[in-house]
Amino acid sequence: MTTSTLQIATETPFGSAPLAGAAVDLRVEARRFLGGLALASSFGLALGLRFGLVSMAAHAAAVPLAPLAVGALGAPAFYVGLLHSGLEIDPRVLAATVAGGVRIGGLVLAGLAPAMALLALSCEDLDGVRIYAGMGLAAGGVLGLRAIFRALPAAATNNAKLLLLKSCFLLFSALLALRVWWVALPVFGGAR
Repeated sequence: MTTSTLQIATETPFGSAPLAGAAVDLRVEARRFLGGLALASSFGLALGLRFGLVSMAAHAAAVPLAPLAVGALGAPAFYVGLLHSGLEIDPRVLAATVAGGVRIGGLVLAGLAPAMALLALSCEDLDGVRIYAGMGLAAGGVLGLRAIFRALPAAATNNAKLLLLKSCFLLFSALLALRVWWVALPVFGGAR
């Protein structure tokens, strides 16, 4: 299925949130958000494959915690920062944007899950698994944040204050996700 097929199927550009003038259905956005979390958990299943069923369940539960934390803690702060920097945005549009970013991040992690399963089973030592897991989680997080930033209205790209705000949100999201995954994922030594 190509991007153009997805655009035709959904009647909206792939990876974009509704514009400020469009109506936002929060139930649909909540489904997108939860779907992204469910897709991200497939990466956790693949990551825990090396260690057994209990570890698979623990990793599957822990991987979606970082996007959930960024959505629950970072998005409200980002909204307040957007208002302080002069961009009037409907909170429902920002919620839709964050839900789209979590969905894209989940899709990336779900796409990397088969490769992670192969690497988790074939790496000789645990350090290799940790490195590949970190790279996969970073790829999902970066592409999810990229989707959030690209779906913001065009006015959000023309201001130096907004660029600084985006940089701060990027740094906050990266540090929060790193901390959550470090504490929660057994492969990194957490949740023992």
